[in-house]
Amino acid sequence: MKKIIALILAVIMLALALCSCAGTKPVSENETTFNEKPVDVQPEGDLMTDYVAQAVSERIADEKFVSAMLKFSDELFRKTLSDKKSNSLISPLSVIVALAMTANGAQNETKAQFEKVFGFTVDEANEYLYTYAKNLYSDDNTKLDLANSVWFDSNEYNINVNEGFLQTNKNYYDAQVYKKDFSNPQIVDDINGWVKDHTDEMIEKIIKEFDPNCVMVLINALVFDSAWETKYDDKDCTSETFYAYDGTKSSVKLMKSTEQYIYGKGFTGFTKNYANGYKFVAVLPDEKTDVFDFVSQTSYRDVYNRIMEEVYFGEATAYIPAFEYDYDIELNDALIKMGLADAFSEAEADFSGIDSRNNLYIDKVLHNTHIEVKQEGTKAAAATAVIIDRKSATPTVKLDRPFVYYIIDEKTSLPVFMGIVTEVK
Repeated sequence: MKKIIALILAVIMLALALCSCAGTKPVSENETTFNEKPVDVQPEGDLMTDYVAQAVSERIADEKFVSAMLKFSDELFRKTLSDKKSNSLISPLSVIVALAMTANGAQNETKAQFEKVFGFTVDEANEYLYTYAKNLYSDDNTKLDLANSVWFDSNEYNINVNEGFLQTNKNYYDAQVYKKDFSNPQIVDDINGWVKDHTDEMIEKIIKEFDPNCVMVLINALVFDSAWETKYDDKDCTSETFYAYDGTKSSVKLMKSTEQYIYGKGFTGFTKNYANGYKFVAVLPDEKTDVFDFVSQTSYRDVYNRIMEEVYFGEATAYIPAFEYDYDIELNDALIKMGLADAFSEAEADFSGIDSRNNLYIDKVLHNTHIEVKQEGTKAAAATAVIIDRKSATPTVKLDRPFVYYIIDEKTSLPVFMGIVTEVK
């Protein structure tokens, strides 16, 4: 009897093994590769456990991706320079990831504008950015982490989010999904707390308050923290004078080292290695060239080409000031000028891929950054928040700019007076 039972168990186990093998298809060298992380693991902190990352196809960074990212980065940098001629700092990677998550809900002309700004399709953006982020170098000495989240109002009258939109952003961006009461002021603290946690406390706040019509926020947080390949000793540091753009002078710590020299049309510079995987690239415009004019006339591609061609001309004695600052900017104007107009328009925005009622538009895209360059290395963080509002139930007409007016005969609708207001005193 025992032998019979053992035989039956053996047959059952063999059958289960065969069934398991039948459901698994080996991937050949010519087939698309897939992500290796378990698809049944929910990242800690998700409030909605229905969304678990599924396997997705990858797209390795090729010439199309690199070229498009260089163009996007240059345009964004130029269009976000401060009119006050002050310090600035953006993370093109953080911005495009936040926009790509948003674009997964765009349709028709709105989607076409996202794709024109990106330089590749939304589907390609998902695959490129998934693969690129997955392969960013990190180790014990160098950290580069990205985190993403989607927050939306629990009131389904305000927004009824398509499940496919959330699932796509979970698959490609591992976005944590939070369903919250947006009428509760606590939501602002919750979002800012998430940003603080995922930027190693370098960015403490990205949102001050919510407009009553806000129904969704999509966020990317990015952290870079790396030691120099060769750190600066105290003997390498001297107190020197820094001549600011506005003509003022200040005493700063300059850190001295010998680095690889580069130069191009209108600039000289150097590259300095971090511990692994990344470089600091310094570019100094010719002495009589305004630094803002230089950025408007010289693209990062010009510098990039010199680096990629390894056109090094020996070594240079390099001095870097130790510095630290924060920067924040609303990206609406820059993105509209880059061609993303409809997404910000109540009348034209089409985000029916998020909510089939198509009652959404982007109110603001906020971008905050922080950087510290010190003797030990560099820390930097960025956070990008796409604030999505619900379109007003009734149209709004605000006469806060020049307008035309008429006084008409009610019976015939013929004009009695016709006028234009160009100023109001």
